[in-house]
Amino acid sequence: MSLAGIDLGTSTLIVTACDPAGNPRVLDNDHGDLFTPTVVYFDVGGQVLVGTEASHLGILHPERCIRLWKRSIGTPTVLYRDERGKEYRARDVAKLLLEFAARLFQERTGEILAQAAVAVPANFSDVQKKEVIEAGREAGIEVFLTPHEPTAAAMGNRVHTRGDGLVLLLDLGGGTFDVSLCRVRGNTVEVLGTNGVPQLGGADFTQRLFDRVLDAFENEHGFRPTVVEHPVEVQELHGRVEQAKIALSKRDETTILLAVGGKVLSHRVTLAEFQALTRDLLEQAMACTRATLTECSTSVEELREIIPVGGASKMKVFLDAIEETFGRPASTHADAFFAVGLGAFTLGRLQRETQGQAVEFNGRRLPPLEAYVRDVTAHPIGIAVIDDKQRVRNSVILEKGRPLPSDHAQPFQLAQPGQTACVIQVLQGVDGALAESCTELGRFELRNLKAVHGTPHRIDIRLHIDHNGILTAEAEDKHSSVREELRMTQDLTTRGKAA
Repeated sequence: MSLAGIDLGTSTLIVTACDPAGNPRVLDNDHGDLFTPTVVYFDVGGQVLVGTEASHLGILHPERCIRLWKRSIGTPTVLYRDERGKEYRARDVAKLLLEFAARLFQERTGEILAQAAVAVPANFSDVQKKEVIEAGREAGIEVFLTPHEPTAAAMGNRVHTRGDGLVLLLDLGGGTFDVSLCRVRGNTVEVLGTNGVPQLGGADFTQRLFDRVLDAFENEHGFRPTVVEHPVEVQELHGRVEQAKIALSKRDETTILLAVGGKVLSHRVTLAEFQALTRDLLEQAMACTRATLTECSTSVEELREIIPVGGASKMKVFLDAIEETFGRPASTHADAFFAVGLGAFTLGRLQRETQGQAVEFNGRRLPPLEAYVRDVTAHPIGIAVIDDKQRVRNSVILEKGRPLPSDHAQPFQLAQPGQTACVIQVLQGVDGALAESCTELGRFELRNLKAVHGTPHRIDIRLHIDHNGILTAEAEDKHSSVREELRMTQDLTTRGKAA
């Protein structure tokens, strides 16, 4: 059965497949590039374009273009509405990108893509992961594994081949930042802890520099170019700022040119200025990294290496921040760009083998991989309970950092004597937090309970998280033999039947 590893990034798409030796290889697109921009463009005739062409046309007509889609996944936000009124949300964009990945896979391998491991940020919620899985289903692909991006990057960088020790992975992509601490022992890679900042990525660093240039232009010429009035010039400026960001990783200064309406600005920017502009972003990343080490009771001195991954992690300001914060440089031999995609394939192959399915190449059965990987939950999950002041709070059942898959049951007492029904609200958030500050993952109801008086009426609630981090909740009242199950779907809940 065909298998692909996919890095479905905020900025780029990378698709990997099996080579003759059973190792992952990156597939090139029609332009000969190993990565494809995750940009979608809707032309006047209703055709949908994905990738490089979409990116080019989006410069001329940005109002028809979707970029940075990933930050909206798991939300009802409408990213585009076409002339016929059809709405496109982040899941629809993911479907279009995965359809593109399937076509690319078939063109390069001659096989129809049946299954894929699609890497996602470590801080993705249950709902966000389900959106990716559902987008794959709509694209005709079984997304049977959604590994965390830093875990995939660890395997893509083959950390288990360089000796035992603790490895810290810092994944700064186009739109998200993740940190994972892994312990390597022989061929075993165990994730000890993970954290992330969902709204922090290379796009934010670009925006700071972009805004600085527009400020300078306005100060010099008395007006500020806008994407509505000057779409081509503004979009071209985005490209020049991206190039300047790359240049500042190789030299101490560069110049950005902006010409609008006969007015020209030649703006010189230094590495020190760029560092000052983005200092708060860098501190967010470093604070998240420090928190991960603290949660895992690990010091910097215990680390074997610090591995930066993600395209934005190659910025000198980011690498300098690592060395300044932790007193040691990041690893220079790591693959920052393709490791997530390569590792997604490896993790997909390992999962297939765990399920007793062999991976084949040209009809030849490949020998099993000699490796074991264990990931952990990224968020604490519990249910809503009422405290002694009648406030609704989260009571955590599955702590953050539990190994995947994970399962735990806990008894809870009903709020009032004689209750014959209760609503179970599943929450993502820290223990004891008010419900309104948590993320609701779903809710379901127990009905037809036997009224109990005189003694506490307790029900058992069990939470199960599978290898993808997808949650199932179950509640049972042994007094009444009533049982309900909650499976998270895109509508948040699909109720089972009472026993």
